[in-house]
Amino acid sequence: MGSSVVTAGDDLALRASALENVLSIAASLVATNNVGLSGVVSTQTLDNTVKAELRSGADVRAAGDALIDAFDDTHVLVIGGSAAFGKKAGIGLAGANINVRRDVEAEVEAGAEIDAYAIGSFGIGAALLAPDG
Repeated sequence: MGSSVVTAGDDLALRASALENVLSIAASLVATNNVGLSGVVSTQTLDNTVKAELRSGADVRAAGDALIDAFDDTHVLVIGGSAAFGKKAGIGLAGANINVRRDVEAEVEAGAEIDAYAIGSFGIGAALLAPDG
């Protein structure tokens, strides 16, 4: 937000968020009278950018608390399997590759003005959330 005037009669929150749930399933099956060969590869690339920012010239006034917050909650589940059957031999191979890049920022630029009049607080936060476990 830049070059704007925002006035809130209570709390004010500027939030940016990303929620990604990715499910990838890859499978192969081969049956033959000779030698069975089977393979599968699954690959995912995620590139998330999440920004909550007050730019120079922004004027924010809150009678309550003020919060600028950015977060990214990404969950990836990859399931891969391969099976091969043959009268002489069977070979099955499976592989998975996951590339996740996350850039999460909460920023107040120089020249932005924030007035929060509550007894509470002013906060800036950025979080990367990972699955439990």
